[in-house]
Amino acid sequence: QHTWTCPSGQVCYVDQEKGDDSSEGTIDLPWKTLRKANQALQPGEKVIIKKGVYNEVIAPVNNGTENSPIIYQGLNNPIIKGKKGAIAAIDLRRKKHIIIDSVQVINPVKQYAALTGAKGCTIENCSMEGIGPHQGITMGTYGDAPETESSHITIKKNIIKGHPKNVPEALETISLFFNAHHILIEENEIEDADHTVIYIKGSGDGPTKIAEGPHHNVIRNNTISNRLHHCISEGYGAHDNL
Repeated sequence: QHTWTCPSGQVCYVDQEKGDDSSEGTIDLPWKTLRKANQALQPGEKVIIKKGVYNEVIAPVNNGTENSPIIYQGLNNPIIKGKKGAIAAIDLRRKKHIIIDSVQVINPVKQYAALTGAKGCTIENCSMEGIGPHQGITMGTYGDAPETESSHITIKKNIIKGHPKNVPEALETISLFFNAHHILIEENEIEDADHTVIYIKGSGDGPTKIAEGPHHNVIRNNTISNRLHHCISEGYGAHDNL
């Protein structure tokens, strides 16, 4: 397992059982909630999330930078479930340079992770299962502001289980919608989806819309299975994907 380092050297701690949000956030005086970490973390800072079940969302207020990302790192497999009204347990919409490492997302309220409009983010060494009738991980533009795009995102070394039952709406475990580009999906174990495990959605509107299709994305060295439908599919207008 890769251990991320924080350029500023500042590491904070969250402990659901022993923490207090009025404390300093140190290893001896940890915070209690992810909400506190979401509000506090600055570029180059890392939070260690200790074991526990967190009925809340990883949703940083601030962006990291390319050389000083904001890092969320799990210790002893903390479980992130999200909360009512949240789009995902990991909400990185329109965020830049955020790293999520070694957490579990189990039986979330809605999606595993939303990365529409995100840039330079990484989800690595995580385990995700128990999704209901919802999309799993979404990137690109979908039901969002049309000018948003997702780019230079890495989804790596995760174990991801989709929704294994037929439902009226076709659902994907990982979706690359319009304007998703330079996404790396690598060395994951991904299984099951109501529709397609990895869906590279095209523009669907003919060649005049091809610039909006997902492009220059790489999917490699994954183990993918699906008991119901497709493992990988690419829509019309998607181009230059590997």
